Amino acid sequence: MVRRLQEERKAEKDAFEAMNREHEMVRMMIEQAREIMRGLLNNADDGNFLQISTDKVSSTFKAFGKKLSSFKVKENSPSGHFNTVFKLLIKMAERAPANADQYLVNNILNILDRL
Repeated sequence: MVRRLQEERKAEKDAFEAMNREHEMVRMMIEQAREIMRGLLNNADDGNFLQISTDKVSSTFKAFGKKLSSFKVKENSPSGHFNTVFKLLIKMAERAPANADQYLVNNILNILDRL
């Protein structure tokens, strides 16, 4: 009986540690994506987003989409739910260079902050 309880405890501990590792992986992805978008806003001269070159905006959104695309999830895991939001953000980033403005960047940052 003691052995069975020890095995159950070990299995629970392993599952908990796996979930913590997965949560940390998601948190790091969110932080890295947030830093890419913040970099776009911080590079605005005199806080004027409209002065940023189209090439800079386009390359930032491509880097943002590429970073989120690199996120790998396991089937039926909690990170799968985050991946759904990441896919939405990737679609926003793909369409953004054509109509990017500070409002869109702030919306993306707000979504990342809420995750």
